[in-house]
Amino acid sequence: MVVYYFGWESLCECAFEPFGFEGRPQASANFIGLSHLRSATVNINENLERYHNIGDAHHRKVAAYTKAIHEPKVSLTMWLPNDMDATCADDIFLLKAALDQYNVAHSGSAWVIPNTGTSVYGSEVLPSLNIEIGHNKSGSIRAHHVTGCVCDTLTITAAKGEKVEFAFEFVGKVAYANESSFTNGSATRSTNQPFQWSNCEIEYGAASATSIRQDFTSFELKFENSLEPNPDVAIPHFLIDDCDSAAGWTGSTDMSLANNTTTYKTLTGSLDMVKSGGTEIDASAYITSMDAVDLSGKRLNFWVYVKDAAALAKITAASSALTLGTAGFTNTNVYNFTPAVGWTEFSLDIDNPDSTGGSGADETLVDNLKIAFVAAASGNTWSAGDILVDFIHVPINRGVQNFIPQAQIISGTMGVNMTTTTGMKFYDELMGTTSDPLTPDDDGTQREAVLRIKNLANPDTQKIEFTIYEIMFGEIPMDIDPEKVQELSIPYTAGYYKCDITTTDSSAPTNWDDQS
Repeated sequence: MVVYYFGWESLCECAFEPFGFEGRPQASANFIGLSHLRSATVNINENLERYHNIGDAHHRKVAAYTKAIHEPKVSLTMWLPNDMDATCADDIFLLKAALDQYNVAHSGSAWVIPNTGTSVYGSEVLPSLNIEIGHNKSGSIRAHHVTGCVCDTLTITAAKGEKVEFAFEFVGKVAYANESSFTNGSATRSTNQPFQWSNCEIEYGAASATSIRQDFTSFELKFENSLEPNPDVAIPHFLIDDCDSAAGWTGSTDMSLANNTTTYKTLTGSLDMVKSGGTEIDASAYITSMDAVDLSGKRLNFWVYVKDAAALAKITAASSALTLGTAGFTNTNVYNFTPAVGWTEFSLDIDNPDSTGGSGADETLVDNLKIAFVAAASGNTWSAGDILVDFIHVPINRGVQNFIPQAQIISGTMGVNMTTTTGMKFYDELMGTTSDPLTPDDDGTQREAVLRIKNLANPDTQKIEFTIYEIMFGEIPMDIDPEKVQELSIPYTAGYYKCDITTTDSSAPTNWDDQS
């Protein structure tokens, strides 16, 4: 018997990552559910190339193959639920993925994107996400987990008689295919109705003087972030700690921590671990403020530096260890490593620790890390620059290191009933003049529009507003059909935007940077 996977048995969940483009697999509690997902596609391109070698014995047949950059992409088409009360549907917060990493703090009534207190034009940074999509059949789960997802395009389409559609296109950093379980699998989903055309208002007019118009029949708004993949010369990775600052690290009784900006492997510094006291054998540095990360099935790489033979003699090198813990250091995985003089890179298999403490760390929820060096004698001390640690990371094969957001293009179309007098005014704005007959002026007319999508039960306190500034038109056809009222789809471009998410909910999803 063949068992089929049906679309209605599938599941899609998302989680914001704490650092842009890092591609960190997120903890279960960080995932949000999507209420009205209409379609989801994951495309993993390994950029396979087959080729012929000179002098090969395969004759006219292909002799070899190689894989190039690993390129996962995710497409989501969805509706958004209309409940935006004190338990605002998490789906709505997903809009920020396409717009800007930063925004002002919740004012008590609205989130505003971008941070208009700093710049109406926003920042140059986009947030990244984990997206899990897959078949959720009981006993036979097959899910693709894509990390480091950054939104390339968002298209919002509102049209008469239709539900408001939101279409996202993401590029990703690394895909883990055919996972046998979801990181969460049961994130809360709204059961409310989706927004429809009847939930929309469209304002249009001169800057700061817009008014509600009744002759619009559709409104499409598209954000294009023009993402450029950046395959760095260094090994692609997601970062645990760059060790450029001692902030966030705590030393044991004898351990003093500092930032060494003279000797380091990456960026601007390394973690200088100085044993300044003579009371303990096991001297260590640890992080207890890590964002929880899923490290199961992965490797953890880091660099250790020992200045010289004299420094090495002060420690029992073979007893050096890195410890991973969950909610403290009661349940831990311990990995031994043996440093040598100079820089040494270590690569640990997370699934195969050398020993465990308690019931072992939950590898899907690691939030504590400790590095320990055992002194050859408790009285031994060592100085600044003797023992350094740098660049703790998870390597990614053939991955893109990050994505560079280039010029953000804002465009779309307006469906307008052109048989009205206000509809005919669009030709004035196209030509840049108001005196009939219209002749082309060198300067165009800029306009402003507001696409407002609101909960009709609470229109003032539960709504999404996109304000589109510096709208201009490049072409408007005149197309007359004798059998119907004529509607035209008018293409436009815009200069910049503002998005207001009005809700009493002051609890955005985890890692949804609110700049508060």
